[in-house]
Amino acid sequence: MERREGKMKILTSEWKERIEYWIKTLKKDLYWPIETISWESAACEDLLSLKEAEKLPFSPAQKQMVWGREYEYRWFKGEICLPAACEGERIVLNLKPECESTLFVNAVPFGTYRADWILEKHHYLVDNTISMCAHPGEKYTIMLESYAGHFFPKAHENCSVGPVLPGEYETHPEHERVTLGESSYGIWNEDAYQLLMDVETLYGLLKTLASDSLRAAKIAEALAQFTLCCDFEQEAAGRRENYRSARKLLKPLLACKNGDTMPEFTAAGHAHIDYAWLWPCEETIRKTARTFAAQLRLMKEYPEYRFIQSQPALYLLCKKYYPDLYGKIKEAVKSKQWIPEGAMFVEPDTNLSGGESLIRQLLYGKQFFEDEFGIKSRLLWLPDSFGYSGALPQILKKSGVEYLVTQKIFWSYNEGEKFPYHYFHWRGIDGTEITSFLPTSYNYNTNPEVMNNVWKERVQAHHLENFLIPYGYGDGGGGPTRDHIEYIKRQENLEGSVKVKQGNPVSFFEMLDEKGGPSDTYCGELYFTAHRGTYTSQSRIKKLNRACETALHNLEYAGTLALIARNEYPEEELDDMWKTLLINQFHDILPGSAIHKVYERTQKELEEVIERAETMTLAVLQNMAMPEDGTTSFVNTLPFARNFWYRDPESGIEEQVNLTGFGCTSLVQKEASGKENALARECEEGYAVETDLMKVLISREGEIVSFLLKENEKEYAAAPMNRFRLYKDVPRAFDAWDIDSNYEEQEITDAAELGSSLLMNTENACIICLEGRIGKSSLCQRIRIEKDSPVILFETEIDWKERHKLLKASFPAEIHALEGRNEIQFGYIKRPAVRSRESDKERFEVCNHKYTALCDTGAGAALLNDSKYGISMCDGRMELSLLRAPVSPDMEADCGMHQFTYGFMAWSGSFEKARVVQNGYFMNVKPLVLSGRMELPHIGNTTNENVVIETVKASMDDRKDVILRLYESVGASANTELLLGGWEAEVWSCDMLEKEEERLVPLKEHTYALSFEPFEIKTLRVRRKVEMMV
Repeated sequence: MERREGKMKILTSEWKERIEYWIKTLKKDLYWPIETISWESAACEDLLSLKEAEKLPFSPAQKQMVWGREYEYRWFKGEICLPAACEGERIVLNLKPECESTLFVNAVPFGTYRADWILEKHHYLVDNTISMCAHPGEKYTIMLESYAGHFFPKAHENCSVGPVLPGEYETHPEHERVTLGESSYGIWNEDAYQLLMDVETLYGLLKTLASDSLRAAKIAEALAQFTLCCDFEQEAAGRRENYRSARKLLKPLLACKNGDTMPEFTAAGHAHIDYAWLWPCEETIRKTARTFAAQLRLMKEYPEYRFIQSQPALYLLCKKYYPDLYGKIKEAVKSKQWIPEGAMFVEPDTNLSGGESLIRQLLYGKQFFEDEFGIKSRLLWLPDSFGYSGALPQILKKSGVEYLVTQKIFWSYNEGEKFPYHYFHWRGIDGTEITSFLPTSYNYNTNPEVMNNVWKERVQAHHLENFLIPYGYGDGGGGPTRDHIEYIKRQENLEGSVKVKQGNPVSFFEMLDEKGGPSDTYCGELYFTAHRGTYTSQSRIKKLNRACETALHNLEYAGTLALIARNEYPEEELDDMWKTLLINQFHDILPGSAIHKVYERTQKELEEVIERAETMTLAVLQNMAMPEDGTTSFVNTLPFARNFWYRDPESGIEEQVNLTGFGCTSLVQKEASGKENALARECEEGYAVETDLMKVLISREGEIVSFLLKENEKEYAAAPMNRFRLYKDVPRAFDAWDIDSNYEEQEITDAAELGSSLLMNTENACIICLEGRIGKSSLCQRIRIEKDSPVILFETEIDWKERHKLLKASFPAEIHALEGRNEIQFGYIKRPAVRSRESDKERFEVCNHKYTALCDTGAGAALLNDSKYGISMCDGRMELSLLRAPVSPDMEADCGMHQFTYGFMAWSGSFEKARVVQNGYFMNVKPLVLSGRMELPHIGNTTNENVVIETVKASMDDRKDVILRLYESVGASANTELLLGGWEAEVWSCDMLEKEEERLVPLKEHTYALSFEPFEIKTLRVRRKVEMMV
């Protein structure tokens, strides 16, 4: 020990390097090989059961065999018979397939050859113990299902490629992805391993202790003595005895106890398994088997071990493909070692998913946990999603979820504003609070150096005495190893270290509740200051997602009409379609951050859901129509009154259609009137359009150079609107995830060459057609203005051929607003529309659903969309992100044809009266068109249209009652009356799980008074009259 420059140095460089050399040598002595394994192999590309695989035409596998096309699988089979040298020993497998593999031993799922991001090489074999105390003559059949993998562009860590040279990443090896290594079995030197755990525990702790403490001095001295005691240069028996002696030397240091004020950590083993990401969904099936099997074997060896696993969708894969393994999981749940928790069906993206989708994640997720395991899930386990919607606290609380665990908010690498808490009340946009804990990782290593630095680097200095530690390998599964558990055993009450114990995360929250709960509160969304590109990447999938949500909304509405009229409801079909959609809202699918093969499957599945749902909806409604030649009927699946101009496809006649909320109407074909008045006229600047509501001047390039509202004679165009802006967008990391924060400094000027023509011009509507190119991409846009609509529509087609570009549509509005209103699920959230503070600048790109609005005290403007989520706001300018062109992990992301619509509207007066919410719905949910005359049961509506009936469906438990979900949409307290159609017997308020809470007393027949706080969601269960249920 010496002191240099006033600071005590606890170990000299010589002793430090000596200890580290001795640790490296110990690791080399963990495994003593007995014999190599000779393999036979057979290739396949399909998912096979073990019994099916055993029938494959196996042939001998040569040493260093090179194999593997993209996405190819190969089965390997070997036989082991233990010789006399193994007697009484712990025997492990040292497998070298050199690619991720699922391991079977004696026809039982056994574990995993882990992914290549492991921390220690011995983690490849430490858990693959085939015998704890071997007997000569024991025989084992080893089967490996190995995955050759696939190519995706990656130049550096974090899925980034940086700038891409022409031709780069466009060719890659196709048939030589894997070289088979030499596998063996052998003796696991448990004496060396236990000594290694002792030494690394003390050495890791030493790195975190004050160098002038007595504890540090004692540990340093003991570790130095360990190197003097430990003699590696002798035969095996001598080394083992030597290791046991060294452990005795260190034992007193490991037995020293803590004081009373050390923080306490609750640790839960965890394997974060992405349903799809850098691998296809088919590989996820294998990941569940190898991960789950490995964890079950750890539980046998360590009775104190606790493991939490979320996502019913993963359990369903295991149940379907590995039923025996699933049975063992159910037994482990009974012993309380395996903790099935997490509440949602998958771990979804919560920015992009619709509100009803988030509720269904909870409905299907919680139902699964209760039906399969008898667990009433109380914890949302959502560690890896890219930000958390401000609507979540209310949704969770009303779904019986009390606690939230995530960590992603701390995972910001851009030196942005640090989130201030780990343990806190999270208050959502409506005022509902949920108790939350945010660790800083979901893949912790439990080494004392890591554990103690977690505490030292915490962001919350006060009101925090305990910490939650999810540990183990994740993303691609795997879970904890023996090392993780051994470290925890040594840190239960180790002097100088935080106290670490195994535990259930729910019990962790309950313990904190007993201490009084959180002292701090955070309001609003949990905004993630990275991964803003996920609002836009894989735009085609995002459009399909919203179209699926709309199609299922319509089918449930139509199904409910059939339930009321005929006691019929498409229960099984809806369940199947919902689960397909929910899986594809997983947080690496919907955000656009997975490989290309994932999106081939997702696109196919979502298109099938849309086609199936739309076909069933029309069939259900058509069955209620009365045939009548020349008559067309329109059904409004929204609760708002709406009107629009319908152009008969045969006669070309335009006629205004007026629909009540949830109403229908019929039109009889008419003769043309011969009137030829027009809304638009060509002028020197381009096109002048005058409607009942506005005067608009549109340039030849399709830009709105003037937008004058007649009601107040106010000019709303601060500069030309609908200007396309193309930017270079090369993120330094996470290509598909991030937008380059400097993109505004990299605008590609003069990228657009566009011309226009007047395509249609009648007294009711006009269409200006814009055609040309932007960059290398071709564009066709139809600007549609209707006589009595407040919204200008921009119906757009782009054949996108860019790379590392970002395309935005810019709308600078003459509105002074410090904040914008971005629609989220069940309401909106206010975000900065200026960039004066650091936190404002961090929100340079945010998420919206159907609209973004800027408002001052007397006027406002809004940008609407049918499938776009990313938007920026600054100084009155709204810029909707239309398309991106990332390269990694999908080289073909967003290439090809895209169709989407966005719109602009402005108003005089308050936002609450402007019908922005309603017009956002109108853009996304079109009236249904059928032949014949239609008369439908009337569901009901509200007297205040800012109280939105979002969902109409059958009850999930018995499909007999009707569920209505309503919410206040504009952030204002509201009283309304709910007017039902006479089919109801009783109305009950209930939670989002549809459990009845209170019976409502009618004001008068079929009329119920409802009171809403801002953004409050109410769920009602309506029992039907008995005669309608027969």
